[in-house]
Amino acid sequence: MKKATAYKKNSIIITPLSMTTAGVWIASSPAVSVAEDKVRSVLGVAVLDALAASQHGVAHPSQADWEKVAEPVLKLANAKSWNAFAMGAKCVGIELSTNRVSFVPRKNEGPRGGFSDIEEQRRDCPPVAESVGAALTEAFEDAQ
Repeated sequence: MKKATAYKKNSIIITPLSMTTAGVWIASSPAVSVAEDKVRSVLGVAVLDALAASQHGVAHPSQADWEKVAEPVLKLANAKSWNAFAMGAKCVGIELSTNRVSFVPRKNEGPRGGFSDIEEQRRDCPPVAESVGAALTEAFEDAQ
């Protein structure tokens, strides 16, 4: 399985997720920012690229390096901290398995609570750029 996360706050920020050697999914590079008004195929390509960059077996961050995991997202959002970024952000989890891309809108539980899945709003589509962009746009409408 490959994973990515998309955040919406002023623009759409998409980051691959990679599984560490300790079995934890973390944000990885390259994170990208896409303007909300871009056509769905551009958005879909960005999502498919992020899923392609998702890896397994990356080094698990040391305690001192945990803050660095979110740095690419914060930099793209021009946010000074995770707390500042998380306030008002929407989030969608993205998974690729076999030939289906799944989108799970998430509820913003605040800076300390993180984002929780709204599983009943899950939607799937084929891994085709136009379909992926449309599904992500719809999933953001269900995110809270």
